[in-house]
Amino acid sequence: MKSLRPLLVTLFAGISISSAQSLKPRLIVGLVVDQMRWEYLYKFNSRFGPDGFKRLMDSGFNCNNTHLNFYPSHDGPGYASIFTGTVPSIHGIPANSWYDKNIRSEVYCVEDETVRNIGSDRFAGSSPRRLEVNTIGDELRLFTNHQSKVFAISLMDRAAVLSAGHSGNAYWLDGGSGNFISSTFYLARLPSWVEAFNSRQYVDSICKAGWDLLYPRSTYIYSNDGGSLYKGTPFGKTALSFPYDLSSFASVRRNVFSYTPFGNTILIDFATKLISNEKLGSGDTPDLLTIAFSSTDYIGHAFNPNSIELEDTYLRLDKEIGSFLRHLDELYGKDGYLVFLTSDHGVANNFGYLKDMNINSGEVKMNEIILNTEKYLKSTFGDLNWIRTFNYPMIHLNDSSIITTGIDRKAITEQIKKNIEQYDGVLKVLDLTSISDELLEASLKTKTINGIFSKLSGDMIIILKPNYYETFSRTGTTHGSLFSYDTHIPLLWYGCGIKSQKDYSEINITDIAPTISAILNIPEPNGSTGHIIKDLLININKK
Repeated sequence: MKSLRPLLVTLFAGISISSAQSLKPRLIVGLVVDQMRWEYLYKFNSRFGPDGFKRLMDSGFNCNNTHLNFYPSHDGPGYASIFTGTVPSIHGIPANSWYDKNIRSEVYCVEDETVRNIGSDRFAGSSPRRLEVNTIGDELRLFTNHQSKVFAISLMDRAAVLSAGHSGNAYWLDGGSGNFISSTFYLARLPSWVEAFNSRQYVDSICKAGWDLLYPRSTYIYSNDGGSLYKGTPFGKTALSFPYDLSSFASVRRNVFSYTPFGNTILIDFATKLISNEKLGSGDTPDLLTIAFSSTDYIGHAFNPNSIELEDTYLRLDKEIGSFLRHLDELYGKDGYLVFLTSDHGVANNFGYLKDMNINSGEVKMNEIILNTEKYLKSTFGDLNWIRTFNYPMIHLNDSSIITTGIDRKAITEQIKKNIEQYDGVLKVLDLTSISDELLEASLKTKTINGIFSKLSGDMIIILKPNYYETFSRTGTTHGSLFSYDTHIPLLWYGCGIKSQKDYSEINITDIAPTISAILNIPEPNGSTGHIIKDLLININKK
């Protein structure tokens, strides 16, 4: 007789998940902390207060092994993957910008010439037109016959637009005016409450106040203040350390505001006003609000992950999150809302800082390498242009030269591989037409394939070794690799009956959207390839 144990386990698991699905929060809040490494939850943990990150970690469901499952690890594909539940090869956002071989020009992931921005005329309009599939917000709106409200806010347009999806609403900060704006894709004009918020000129007031450390300097033991060798100077070449006087930027260069932690503050303030004025969580169907904190990305890029500026930013963000959670408690009760906190990608250490610690690291001057490779191809195959363009990490071949000469394409790609792979710091150069045959560790190959959107991607892709970076400023840092420092992100769930639990199972960024669908008992986004985090749903129903 066969054992009934597997069947009983399956039945009980099904009952738990089914029951959990009936717990529908009034509001789902996504907190996406741009460029946040998973390790920051623990690195700064002793300095966090009880109400912010610690509350989510200690009283929520903590997914400690969550990674991006695609390459390259950039903002655009990160946000798109969170909210569509799938990878760039399906959702169509392979990078922040890319070379479009059809129009032979570089395009930005949310640019849209058919719409215009409202609240600012500085840039062309923004929309999710290039996003090929639905988001979780789109599915929520479809399921509730448009009764659910979906909003996304950020300092960056791409973060707000890709989070909001096709049927939601997005607001982002215009760096020139310091105002929150949108586009005619969403609205004909800004609501009166947004115009009232903008009239406060919050950005100017913050610039006049400047930025000093939240706590005494001696308490910042997880970073260094003397590493000006590795820190950029977004506030001017003479502004090397705290306190930062930003008064000269008020009304002139408001974009420097994004390089302060107060970019997070204004988002929390704006979110609070949005919840009140748009009456989120007050209807019969759940609403969705995403707050994408972009200042962490700006500050990380400018100052590097080991800077005192970054530590101060996270200590301040911890307090902001704590205040916001208390506000949600007052509005909905602790089980009346669901919060998930994650990131769009991680970040690398500054390569100079690593070198000074005797850790293998380096800079790969890719533009020079590509120029040398083109010279090599001309000497080998003839004086034609063989590489049409290079947009790291993608190489686009010049098809017209290949067709004109009749030279075998494989012969050209093999010579490109041979020439580029000889350089220090280069791990692999892959031909996308035969990537399945390439010798590469399986998980790295999968990430690479997942990141390729065939209509937009190039002909070959470059993978650098761990801790080696494409040419960038020697100060600050970057991201984009397929290694853990860029792919390992936090994922915390709180509210909606969730009990404290630490989880170490393998989870992908694409698992977030289908899990929300399961909690709300709505369809997954139409292109979703992620998996439901079953242990979370079972957790929700625990007595």
